[in-house]
Amino acid sequence: MGLGTWLDVVDDVMLQRWHTRHLPSNPRDVCGPDVEGRTFIVTGPTSGIGTTTAETLARMGARVILACRTVKRGQAMVDAWIADAKAEGRGAESIDCDVMHLDLDSLDSVRAFCDEFNARGEPLHCLINNAGVFDMSGAHKHTRDGHEQHYGTNYLAPALLSLLLMPSLKHAGTPESPA
Repeated sequence: MGLGTWLDVVDDVMLQRWHTRHLPSNPRDVCGPDVEGRTFIVTGPTSGIGTTTAETLARMGARVILACRTVKRGQAMVDAWIADAKAEGRGAESIDCDVMHLDLDSLDSVRAFCDEFNARGEPLHCLINNAGVFDMSGAHKHTRDGHEQHYGTNYLAPALLSLLLMPSLKHAGTPESPA
């Protein structure tokens, strides 16, 4: 690796905040006012960006489906958001969330999730494929379906999820307001 490459890496890591200073820092400024009453599915909502995304959408009045590998953990988060809303005087009904099981390590789990969601007949305005794995241990891991872990979890499962939810997305979208 040449010196130029190392300098690029240092620049990206050390000066990231400076490079992004022009971007909005408030999540509400990114989402806009049109999320209220719309339905969002967020995969990987129990950590990192997924948590912030799901919570921000819920607090802004969106219906949020938390697609979690660990339903108990997702429900605990929703319960905490509801408690916060009550403490702020907004009431429990201001947080409209549902927690559903989804394990991207299994294509059968993806199919089951989509079957359950599509059976509801509920519109889906936005699917946020946030969940993923990143394992640099060097171990060659496989999904339950036998695919290499990164390929199966980060590509195949989200692609299948997107395709199987397409009817709900099409149903929710209009020419004036696409899903």
